[in-house]
Amino acid sequence: MDKPSITNVTKTCQQPGCSFPQDGTCLEGLADPLQCPHLVSLSTVGGHESGSSPEQQADEIDAAGGEIEEDVSTDNWLPLPDGYELDIAEARRITGGQEARVVVLAGEPAAGKTTFIACLYEKFCEGPFSSLQFKGSNTLLAFERACHLSRTSSEAEEADTQPTKGLDPRFFHLVVRDEGANENDHHILLTDVSGEAYQRATNYTEDAKKLSFIRRADAFLLLLDGKRLASKLERQEVFGRGLLLLRSLTEASMLDHTSSVRVAISKFDLLQPQVVDENTIEFLGYVKSELVTYAGQRYKNFEVIEIASRPRKGSGLPYAHGLDLLIRGWLKSDPIKTSVPTYPLSEMPSQGREADLFLWRHFAR
Repeated sequence: MDKPSITNVTKTCQQPGCSFPQDGTCLEGLADPLQCPHLVSLSTVGGHESGSSPEQQADEIDAAGGEIEEDVSTDNWLPLPDGYELDIAEARRITGGQEARVVVLAGEPAAGKTTFIACLYEKFCEGPFSSLQFKGSNTLLAFERACHLSRTSSEAEEADTQPTKGLDPRFFHLVVRDEGANENDHHILLTDVSGEAYQRATNYTEDAKKLSFIRRADAFLLLLDGKRLASKLERQEVFGRGLLLLRSLTEASMLDHTSSVRVAISKFDLLQPQVVDENTIEFLGYVKSELVTYAGQRYKNFEVIEIASRPRKGSGLPYAHGLDLLIRGWLKSDPIKTSVPTYPLSEMPSQGREADLFLWRHFAR
């Protein structure tokens, strides 16, 4: 009997609800569906469709009396990132390997944190942005997923963004370079956390202390929901809770006088003079004044800025309005560097914790 051969190799998707096997459309919205990490091989072995895993295919071939030929070597394959959001451990590998700026985006649910990230990435997809060129990212699939609901391929009636879920921080990685330069890449880690985590931090100092990653931030950006600021029923609450969040994080020592803090009034297209009345414009001026009074003397480089990541049509504001000023501001100051403790080299301490004595011996060498 002739050996069975593997022919008609195709792909199928492991994600429930994906229509790729039927019409070739990727559920993740990728332009090239074959690059989706959720695709697996679907082969025909001896005229019958096989399972997707290589182990199952090998078992079926052996059962039919065939042999497996090792024609692909993985010895020289390079390890590549999976493309999704980074956890804290993965983010530390980046900050430990090169200078990187950590930017924390804070705000309550629907304030526009994830939309901010998606629109920033979209601008770099179009070309240089704020005189910066896109050089790479370890989280390309995460960026693409954040942008999916704003694209035609999602078949959504209006551009939207999937809300962030989970209380643990996740990081989007971005590498940019000054336009026309041949070196000096800038690594940026954008921290996205569920708005629920900031709601808890506003209410309880103990929950604020759990957001310890904020201490490492090179820049802290608080987004105030402009849509709610335009509402006379909600504007006092959203402004008051924004101040309370800053106060709670300061009391928990997550922010201090060395922190670089910005407050961004998001969805500013909904606060244009042609859209709101004079009373709302006056209230907006009051918000800015109070923020400067409270935060201007507590944090360095404090500033209030107006942004519209995805402005409505007819607003007169460009796409990603204000984001160019923010990213340029992040790159002005040097990123935080981890300081190495130093010990006197003249003589070894006569007593102390064993860990301290070990460090003395280590650095003395």
